[in-house]
Amino acid sequence: MSAVADGKSLRLLQGLDAIDVTLIQKPEISKFELQHKARLPWLFEDL
Repeated sequence: MSAVADGKSLRLLQGLDAIDVTLIQKPEISKFELQHKARLPWLFEDL
C-alpha cells in the first residue's frame, strides 16, 4: 500500500485543489510581492 504525501492527503480531506491552496496562501504571497518590490525596485520600473 502506498502512502499519500501529507500535503496531498490534507487537500483530499478538505476537498481542495491547487488553486484553492494558492488562494489560501494569498496574504503571504502578497506580503512577499511587496517585500520583493521594495528590495528590487528597478525590476518594476516601466521601460
